[in-house]
Parts: sequence; C-alpha cells; structure tokens
Amino acid sequence: MIREDCRTVTLLLLDHVYRDLEEVWTHRVERHLADCAECRERHARLRETLELVDRATVEPEERISEQFAATVLAILQRRRADESRPWLRAAMAACLVLGLLAPTLRVPSLPKATAPSPPPAVVELQLVAKELNDPLLEELAWQTAKLSARVQSVGFRTSRPVS
Repeated sequence: MIREDCRTVTLLLLDHVYRDLEEVWTHRVERHLADCAECRERHARLRETLELVDRATVEPEERISEQFAATVLAILQRRRADESRPWLRAAMAACLVLGLLAPTLRVPSLPKATAPSPPPAVVELQLVAKELNDPLLEELAWQTAKLSARVQSVGFRTSRPVS
C-alpha cells in the first residue's frame, strides 16, 4: 500500500528531475527518497527513461532544415502573390454575372443550337477555377455552366424582340 508521502513524491518526481521545484519541496523529496527504497527506484527509472529519450532525440540535418525553410518560404511567397491580386476576385465575379446574363441575350440571326454550349464567360470562369486549383470556384463554375445550359434549353429570354 502506498503511503501519502509516496503519493506526493510520485507527483513531484518529474519536477524534481528537471530541477523545477521550490527549495522547500526539493528538500522534502530528497529526504523522502533517502528513506523510501520504492520511491528511489521510481526516481531512478524516471531518470533512465528521460536519459534514453534525450539520447534518442535526433536533430534534423542542416540540409533538411534548409529545404524545409525554402519550401515554407516558397509557399508564403505564393500566398502573398495570390493576395496581391485583389482584382482577380472582382474579375471572377464579373465573369459569373456575364455567364448568367449571356444566355438571356437574344441574337435573332443565329439558329438555336441543339446542344447548348456554355457562354464564353462561363468557359473563362471554368479555366480560371482550374488554373487556381480552387474546388469551391470549380464547383461554382460547373453550377453556372449547368444553369446556363438549362436556361438556353428552355429558351428563356428576358429581352423583348426589337419591333
């Protein structure tokens, strides 16, 4: 059965090994270790374990550290370059609006196609989405193309015919 002093010392052993205790507690733990063989054994095993961990810790090679730093720097520069183009989001929004409005424009001289193709603005939006490798933007472009095809297939027109 573990005594109350043993429980207290067991809780303080790690701090004692790392010399992280106040002086009063350090003396108390050391006095207990001098009297208690079981806690002395725990203390010795803890020190051995920590020494093994310290020996097993490997510092990364300088070459690996340099490669890691270069990779992180490249990622940060790419993000900064993306953030320095605020006009890109506005251009994509304009393409989306044009893509939605383009099918509603009536061009009387052109015959109706059997398989409607997406308007150029939608195609441009799809290309930009793929170039940026942005899944959300790709989904938006796909949905816009689908909506555009549907609008074209039902022949929905908002503009009035010219009299």
